[in-house]
This record gives sequence, C-alpha cells and structure tokens, in this order.
Amino acid sequence: MPLWNPWTKAGKTSAENLPVRKNRQGGCKLPSCSTPVLTCTEADFLSPESDPFRGPALLMMAERKDLTFVFFTEYWQVLKDTEQKLPSNVRYYAVLQTEDDAKRLGAQLQELEKKDAAPYGYLIRQKEEKITPPLTGIRQVLVTGDQGGGVCDFDLVRSLKEACGKANPEIPFAFVETGAALRVNGKVYHIGGENRITQAKKAGLNSDDTSLDPVLEMFSDSPKMNRLFERLSCSGFRAGFSLSDKDKVYVREKGLDTIRSHAEDFVAKRLAPKDPANDGKQTPMRGHPVFPAQHATACCCRSCLEKWHGIPQGRELTKDEQSYIVSVLMEWIRRQMLP
Repeated sequence: MPLWNPWTKAGKTSAENLPVRKNRQGGCKLPSCSTPVLTCTEADFLSPESDPFRGPALLMMAERKDLTFVFFTEYWQVLKDTEQKLPSNVRYYAVLQTEDDAKRLGAQLQELEKKDAAPYGYLIRQKEEKITPPLTGIRQVLVTGDQGGGVCDFDLVRSLKEACGKANPEIPFAFVETGAALRVNGKVYHIGGENRITQAKKAGLNSDDTSLDPVLEMFSDSPKMNRLFERLSCSGFRAGFSLSDKDKVYVREKGLDTIRSHAEDFVAKRLAPKDPANDGKQTPMRGHPVFPAQHATACCCRSCLEKWHGIPQGRELTKDEQSYIVSVLMEWIRRQMLP
C-alpha cells in the first residue's frame, strides 16, 4: 500500500509534495494504483497542529483524481466547523475510543453529511466500555484493541459485529488487532505484538468482503514485520539488494496490484511445491522486481525460508504461508518505492 506522510508532529517532511512530484521520465513519482494511499500515519491529518500544512495537501489530493487517499482521525468535528472541504477522492475513518465519542459523532453526523464530510468508516478502539456508533450510511467498521495495555473485551467486539449486521448486513466488518490484552470468556490473555493481528484474524469475525483487503493491508506492517526487516538489514548480503531504476519504472507502469499478482504466481510455482525444481537456484537475481525482493527478504528458496522465516522444508506451503511471503515481498517493494 502506498504511504504518504507530508508532515509529522515535528513538521513537514521531504515527502511533502510526493503526489505531484515528477520522476526523470516526466511521470508522477507516486504512480496511479487501485490501492488507497495511506496518509499521515505519524500525525492526525485534522489535528490543530496540522492546520498550517493541510491546505496545500488537500490541493495536491484534488489534483491526483487517479488516487484515493485515506486517513484516520480523532478530529472529525473540524470538518463541521471549517470551510475546507475534502476532495471526492479522499476518505477518512473516524477514530472512536469511548461511548462519548460515539454520541458526539452521532450528534454531528447530520451536519457532516450536509457538507459531504461524513466518515467513510470507523476505527473503534474497543476496551471494556460498550461503544454504539451510528451505523446509517457507514461503509466499513474496523475494530482494534488497546495498544497501551488496556483490556479489549471480546464479547463487546462480537456484539458490535452483530449490531452492524442488524443495521445493514452489507457493512464490511473487521477485527484487525487484539491489542495487548484480550478478555475471552472472563479470562484475560496477554498477547505479544507479533501475534495481535493474527489472533484477531483467527477470531473469525471478519466479513468475507474483498473491499476490506486494502484496509487490512494497512495493519499488516506489524511489529513482527518490522523486526524481520531489522534482522535483514544486519545481513550484508540481504541489505545489498535494491530495485534498479528500470525495476522502479516497471512497478510504476504496471501498478502494485499487477506486481502482487506476479509475486503470487512466482511463489505458487517456484516455492510452494513440496520439492521445488532447482531449489536453491530457482530465483534469478534480476529480470523482474520480485526477484531482488525475494533475495533481499530471504524468500528465494526453501532453505532460506526455513532459516529466516521458520517455514519448514519438505512439505507444500500452505495458502497462509504463501500469502505471508507475498506480503513480505510487497512490503519490501513498497519501501523501495518510497522517495
């Protein structure tokens, strides 16, 4: 998923004008793609601290009608009180942490709708308080636990899922992360950072809706993924790989969705079998952006997969393992494409 942080809490960044920045060929450095551009992950797009930077960012967003920009915010009321409008290709998720947040949003929702500024979806940080947000017109509901140590009550997550179904069975729902502590049937489980996303997925609450796929990808850069890339950076061999200028042009021209499809095909044919042909030599060094990504991330052969990722040799890869490998490859390529 493309990432754009035009500013942080410390001020502007070098990516300030990324959407309209040109490459050497005269095209946009941030290419057209169907995957939303996750915006302002290190500062709230609508916070008072962001006021000096927001206007120029909105102009760039409006200029790039070929992209969809997404951000999460606790300050949705700003859109009710300001003359600034969100371009039609910008979506936001209202972050709700308490029942008071939900009531406040409910009271303001009609005014937001009049300004075409209603939230696309909710990100609900569920703890031990029941949260009942207004569900009319909402497009998606995401739920996470508390990262700071508060307990997420699984019964409340499940009841929220049921409430969404009653309001509109078509509302996509996803429990994306458990948080540090999860109460299930009265017992509290403390969950390590690398397991919070996988355990939430195993709860079986997520809607079977493909529109959730890019949203769930927003949460895929888990602590486990970060630790993997930290380990890889300590290997001179792995850290020596990068995308060539030709590779980057190819990624921009084809788009990340196509590159992901190619990666899925390479993994399925060259890694997934129990005994892959030419194992250890099946991945070229160059010729496609996925190939250097495989070597850089130790996803090039079954021996490397076992050593670096703990995926055993001598058996066929499961669908989840193949999906994990593709996610690692695409994350490496995403990072390479950043300015």
